Amino acid sequence: MVRYLAMLMFCIYGCSEGARFVIRGQLQGAQYDGEKIYMVPIENASLHRIDSTVIKNGQFWFDGVADTIEIYVLRARPLLRLQLQELLVVKEPGDIQVTLSENSVASGTSLNDSLQMWKREKMQLDSLYYSYYNKIRHSNDSVKSLLMDSLTSLQNRSVAYHFGFVKHNGDNVVGQLVQKMMEGAFTQDQRNELSH
Repeated sequence: MVRYLAMLMFCIYGCSEGARFVIRGQLQGAQYDGEKIYMVPIENASLHRIDSTVIKNGQFWFDGVADTIEIYVLRARPLLRLQLQELLVVKEPGDIQVTLSENSVASGTSLNDSLQMWKREKMQLDSLYYSYYNKIRHSNDSVKSLLMDSLTSLQNRSVAYHFGFVKHNGDNVVGQLVQKMMEGAFTQDQRNELSH
């Protein structure tokens, strides 16, 4: 009986071992030592699903079993969020590298790399959009028309990028998240295409 119990425990441990994740986080310097980083699921959040860890020597660590692939947000207490940007991270098997700063990043697994690529492109498109918007606000009418054409072109490029990303990643949690975030910008034809 003991032998069967030992084999069962070995199987359980062995099966879960392949689905383990590690998040290795770092911050600049030690000024945040002693502060907590929280790992909060973006869907179905409840107190028993929130994890936390303490920053030591400018580093933090989460690990466990990634039995379900889902997206979490890594965040500090509210006052620190001005310096430490919240970060979406996919809890999936593998070694995930995280840097928390004013522009936080994650890498190391396929879905986190994909999410980071999308975030980087979205931030660049948003920056261009706000640049055009500010120029339009402070321009005379003759220049506004040209800038509006450029802004419309940028918006079309942005929608095309997000649509293509969702279409390519619709079968994973990253594509599904981006679809929820960007669906309002898609045309009805694009929404119909994604629903099939």
